[in-house]
Parts: sequence; C-alpha cells; structure tokens
Amino acid sequence: GSSENGSNDDMVIWRYNANGTLDTTFGTNGIVVSDNAAGGHGYDYGYSITTDATGKILVTGYSENGSNDDMVIWRYNANGTPDTTFGINGIVVSNNAAGGHGDDYGNSITTDATGKILVTGYSENGSNNDMVIWRYNANGTLDTTFGTNGIVVSDNAAGGHSYDYGNSITTDATGKILIAGSSENGSNDDMVIWRYNANGTLDTTFGTNGIVVSDNAAGGH
Repeated sequence: GSSENGSNDDMVIWRYNANGTLDTTFGTNGIVVSDNAAGGHGYDYGYSITTDATGKILVTGYSENGSNDDMVIWRYNANGTPDTTFGINGIVVSNNAAGGHGDDYGNSITTDATGKILVTGYSENGSNNDMVIWRYNANGTLDTTFGTNGIVVSDNAAGGHSYDYGNSITTDATGKILIAGSSENGSNDDMVIWRYNANGTLDTTFGTNGIVVSDNAAGGH
C-alpha cells in the first residue's frame, strides 16, 4: 500500500509472521519502502501484490513522474531487496499506453503458467480512460508477442464511449486471460468481464466477442 513520508506518500510492503508479528528478516524490520519510482519525487502507491513461482515479490501501482502518474511494477527478492535482474534496478515504469499522455495505473498483477507478468489497470486516452493489459517477460521487458508490443487497450465495452477500468486480472487453466472491471454505458457504470486468448486477442467464444457486461444486479438501475 502506501504511507505518508511527511510531504507525500511512499509505496510500502509489510511482511508478517504467521502470528502477526513483523518478519524482521524482510527489508528493514519487516518493512520495505520505495519512493520516486517514476522520477517525480511525488506519490507512490502499491495497489496489488503477488509472488511468482521462484518466490519473487511483485507489486503494481503507480508513481508520479512530475506531471502525471505512471504505471509501475516493483519486483523484490524474498528478503526484500530490489531484484536488479528485473527492469531497471528492480522497477518497470510504463506511461502513455492509451496514447493520451496522461495517467497510467496498475490495479492488479498476476503471473501466468509460463512466468509472464500481467498487469491490468487503465490509461488516459486524451478524453477518458481505457482498460489496459500490460504483459511482461520475466526480465521486465514488454512481451511483444502479446497484443501490440506487449499491450492490449480496450474502450467502450458497455457502449458509452467513456471510462473503462480493469480492476482485477487472472488466468485460467487453459491460459485464457480474464479481467474484471467496469465501463460506462452512457449514464452509469456496468460490471465487465473481458476474456482474451494468450496472444492478446479477444476470445470470441466468450460472451459477445469476448466481453460480458452486467448491469442492474441490485435493481437500482
């Protein structure tokens, strides 16, 4: 998550033993703090955490770059030190996925059966936000076999030509990629599931052209 440092917020990982005491073998007395991932000396937030098959710790969120926010992945060794084999000194930063030169956010992170790293969130397109999936190789480079140069962007799932968000990502036993989030329908937001093939194309055997939209579950329209 995050913690205030006196002037802004830093990304933080806390690790606890099974009895709820801080694990002092991790970071500094059980805590790892990261600031300035994107170079803006501003706010850094962790929104989602996972571990991979080798025990590495991955966090996604965002960091201020001085003018807006960039999506960030931090990867740590099991003892809380940055994994310098990943990205630049353990950090990958992505901006402008949707082409609007605005904010990019990572909301959820997972790894698939092949060790690829997947993040979902959103990116500004110039007028609103699009749902985004980023897929990375284990070393932190974008996987260019996925989508367009490692990125898939989706807008207008619910037909409102407005805001689309990816909030959670997972993969199934067949390697399909599923994202849950929301999309504006013109008057409010609908729940959306997107399902993609491993190469980043929508799985047209799912829902309508790979998308399921649900509204009015609780009856309030």
